[in-house]
Amino acid sequence: MRKLLRKIAAGGDGARFYQASLDALTEQPILGPVAVDVPWSVAFHYDAPNRPDRMNRLGGGGVLISDRWILTCAHLFSDIGRKRDEPPLAEKNFYAHIGGQHLHSGTVRRISTPLAGPFRPLQPGKHPAAVGDICLVELAEPVDETPLRVAATPAQVGEQVRTFGWPKGNDGTGSLSQLDTAIVDPRGGMRLWPGPGELCAAVPKGLLLGPGFSGQPVVRHADTTGANTPEVVALISRGKADKLPFEFPMVLTDITAHLAWITTTTAGAVTPC
Repeated sequence: MRKLLRKIAAGGDGARFYQASLDALTEQPILGPVAVDVPWSVAFHYDAPNRPDRMNRLGGGGVLISDRWILTCAHLFSDIGRKRDEPPLAEKNFYAHIGGQHLHSGTVRRISTPLAGPFRPLQPGKHPAAVGDICLVELAEPVDETPLRVAATPAQVGEQVRTFGWPKGNDGTGSLSQLDTAIVDPRGGMRLWPGPGELCAAVPKGLLLGPGFSGQPVVRHADTTGANTPEVVALISRGKADKLPFEFPMVLTDITAHLAWITTTTAGAVTPC
């Protein structure tokens, strides 16, 4: 067991398996400007009245799944991973920008108390770890933007998917980007301790997933005939940290593992397709 852990920590078996998964894909992950309409896109922002330097700051993303419900990751509304200079959750007032392709555009709504799923905080070195990194947020008032439907079947290894984010968050250009990628074998992400109900997806070499990607939807493409509409299959939970010397995928929350909880929590307002 110790030999296996040393290999993983050094980018051994897990990293090699991830690279083999990437090599098997017909398309490599590509990050670029948004090329589709995203009326269901959500950016969470927060104000911290006790910290004037932390007003109107990006607090992660999500996806609109009904006229008043947003699906996102639970860690956005916790102090997990909070940097030393960031205000604690208790000092933050959150609101949502919906349907915008720029960081501070879109319809603005206040949010009600976030309702986390069966979330257990990440405990590095313990398996499984951040199981249930999923959260439902209810808007104080409904919006007219078109929601994204919720998938009923999970994404499979090798399936092409698309996700979104704001590279470098508040310090970036402010333009929403899309990442076209694919689901890869979760063994490649062993250093991030994926657990039950989690998936992995490829990322471009050297890309660090900051707060502009947390909670963002992973979308199953519509088919080329247009018979199927896009649907959300997962959420970005976590990715590579700055100091790790090797490449590996991002970890996703598989929302199809939480369909009963989504339907019950929204009182039937959201049902899988």
